[in-house]
Amino acid sequence: MITLAALVGSNDPDLCADLYTHLLTKPEFSTPEQRQELVRRLREGLFKTISVVGVCKPMSAILAINAREREEDKDRSITREGWQCDDDSLKRGQEWLAKIYTRDTDSTLDLFKDHRDFAWVSERITYGLYLCDRQVLDDFDTEMVVLCSIMIQNLGRNTHWHLRGTRRLGVSFEDTQKVKMYAAIEGHDIAPKFLAHITENRGRVIGHMLERLKARLATIHDMGKCQAVLARLHGLGITHGGLSRHSFLIDDERGRAYLHGFFNSYHTTDQGVLQAEFHSLGGILPRKAEPSTVGQEKL
Repeated sequence: MITLAALVGSNDPDLCADLYTHLLTKPEFSTPEQRQELVRRLREGLFKTISVVGVCKPMSAILAINAREREEDKDRSITREGWQCDDDSLKRGQEWLAKIYTRDTDSTLDLFKDHRDFAWVSERITYGLYLCDRQVLDDFDTEMVVLCSIMIQNLGRNTHWHLRGTRRLGVSFEDTQKVKMYAAIEGHDIAPKFLAHITENRGRVIGHMLERLKARLATIHDMGKCQAVLARLHGLGITHGGLSRHSFLIDDERGRAYLHGFFNSYHTTDQGVLQAEFHSLGGILPRKAEPSTVGQEKL
């Protein structure tokens, strides 16, 4: 869900179809029934992001997925048929809103006291139609979709609200920071595509690094490629925070370097920190090649 939300909020939402076809290679999606359940979850995740990123990108994403679905894998169910904007839907929306905002609910809605249409749409449509529905996605999946699709747009105020909301749902501080970092680097050619491996504090994995590269570890001869990818990371105001000889992956087919292992990464405006990290490359990269095939890594 995290990967889906990051992709649909990016400049190329049709990449969600690549996520879908990759997931089809997994043994847990080997039957038509399992693939129908998969597409129900992806569709619901995309539907919920309409309230955050607008309708056009999720619509483009679901059509791209639909073009790759086999007939026996299609799920034509509908979840919102018969929905009414009535007191019952308002109550459900307010309950979910209160679960995310708790004691800050009234003060947050009061921000729109001069523009009350926005409070109205938040309670009745954003939460009452899109986000409170639990037929397919649970609380954790829903809030991770919302959080990541907000972060990918660099919306500071809303990100703060929903980082706080994920903590109120029981997600650890460390995991919310991992989601934040993933959203920040997605789409900048810094890490392998679909990179994320996030767990909530009960140990349930809710995101994975999906791309598996045939790559090798970098050497001093790859200095230029490593400098380029590190410069892209620093351009986002992020320091890797834990560079080592294992931090850089070289994909010779693509002719570029990727970073991984963002355990200690954080945002900073301290140019001294960024410059020190950049100039440390010469002492980190080994002189001899060490071929390896890279599997899944935690973000």
